[in-house]
Amino acid sequence: MTEVVFKLKVSIEPDGDEVTKSTDDVTPTDLSGVVIKSNDEQRYVLMVAYPSLKKDTAVAQDGFIDFGTAPVIEKACFSFMRKGCKLGMWHKEGYYPGEVVENYIYRGPTWITKSDDGTEQIIEPNDWLLGMILTPPVWDMYKQGLIGGASPQGKAKRRVPDLQTLALLRS
Repeated sequence: MTEVVFKLKVSIEPDGDEVTKSTDDVTPTDLSGVVIKSNDEQRYVLMVAYPSLKKDTAVAQDGFIDFGTAPVIEKACFSFMRKGCKLGMWHKEGYYPGEVVENYIYRGPTWITKSDDGTEQIIEPNDWLLGMILTPPVWDMYKQGLIGGASPQGKAKRRVPDLQTLALLRS
């Protein structure tokens, strides 16, 4: 199963020096989130677009492992919304997978749920969640197990994190 599906066009350019995602060089192994919930009738999927304080599962092509703090993730989520919630697929132009119907920062308590693929997923406060209605062809691809996750793509300012910030990372 290809884990990274949707490209979320965002610009994450924080005013301060925050650690965040730089996705110009992402690969299909950079998993932000698998589908948490889906609805066949609506062709709806809900997933974590980007978790707060959780490092990437893979090294990017530029050799870095990225993560974002809560303020940076929030800024990216809001920027994505303000810029029209544009989607793409496989980090290439010309693919239209569907329409964003939910885009928000999760503010509740830790939420442990079983995802559509049967794995346990832990959604923490400050994670960025994204709900989409997929086009019929993309929904068929999802149901066949050909696609199943998301990855933001945009530009970000990167810096070396301090030890305090690294200590906050979750596994």
